[in-house]
Amino acid sequence: MQPGDELYFYVKAIDNNNQETRSDIYIIHLPDTAQLMSLEGLANGINLKPEYFRSQRQIIIETEQLLKDKDTISAEEFKNRSNNLGIDQKMLRLRYGKFLGEENESGTFENEGLDKLGDPGNFSNADLLKDVFTDKHDNAEDATFLEPEVKNQLKATLTEMWDAELRLRTFKPQEALPFEYKALRLLKDLQQKSRAYVAKTNFKTTPLDLQKRLSGDLSKVGAPRLQKNIELKTDPYQAARQALGVLEHLKLAGKSKDTWQEILGKATLLLNESAIKQPALYLSSVQAIRKITNDINEGNPVSKTDIIVAENGLQRLLSVPLEKPSAEINDGDLQLSKPYFDNLQKKHQ
Repeated sequence: MQPGDELYFYVKAIDNNNQETRSDIYIIHLPDTAQLMSLEGLANGINLKPEYFRSQRQIIIETEQLLKDKDTISAEEFKNRSNNLGIDQKMLRLRYGKFLGEENESGTFENEGLDKLGDPGNFSNADLLKDVFTDKHDNAEDATFLEPEVKNQLKATLTEMWDAELRLRTFKPQEALPFEYKALRLLKDLQQKSRAYVAKTNFKTTPLDLQKRLSGDLSKVGAPRLQKNIELKTDPYQAARQALGVLEHLKLAGKSKDTWQEILGKATLLLNESAIKQPALYLSSVQAIRKITNDINEGNPVSKTDIIVAENGLQRLLSVPLEKPSAEINDGDLQLSKPYFDNLQKKHQ
């Protein structure tokens, strides 16, 4: 490790049964004391620091500029600028002192309880008197939430600011510069300590087989497959549809086959069930299909009038057939083809 490095490590143990355990993450920080007098590394690429982190660095920059301008300005102006830097250092020190509960150095005394002391009714109120003139250091609201290590380092930072302020007030900016650098370095270290290390979730992956790595063997890699089993429901009026085809053939050819009698018999049963519920609509069709069946059995020619009456009754029974699985049709293609054929027909007309 080099100065300025941070080491994150943990301890892992394995027993004879290959049971593994590991400790928490430990951090070792090696401070870089050689960079104490350097501003390098104190500025981040993204401005994430509050304003008071920039103030100490600004005091250093102005102190160095004052030392460069020492030979070109008057002694009075040099002292005024040095004293003003000392005032700025004091304001910054007081700002940090609030984190440690230090007293106000303004010299003024303000308390809202002074007006109550002038009331004659509070003449013998000892609690009010103590409340006005007592500092409540043990109040829970005044307690800080800083850790002891952070408090000690912040106290050390205030000490460096005290020393820097003393040199600036006595017009010795060259001697104040090392204390300013030390205060800035301590502030930067406090900022870095506020970071929190969050370890990754303990997740064990399957060890890789180096012999198969990058071999390109995809024999055991299966292609994704989506399979659905669609149950086709039987059409209760299938016999009526078949009977319509038989009747159309009889209308055109006039000859029958042996298998048609069975089809017409099933269609007759369907018409009988509907005729019971609605005799006005289906009774004539039942009579016509029975007559057609008798003519086929006796070998007589079938009347086309009976065929038409029977077809009308069978067509009343039928509804829209159920959809069967088929290839998808792109609606966009139909929308393009329909205007195309419409325009062709207009040209021929």
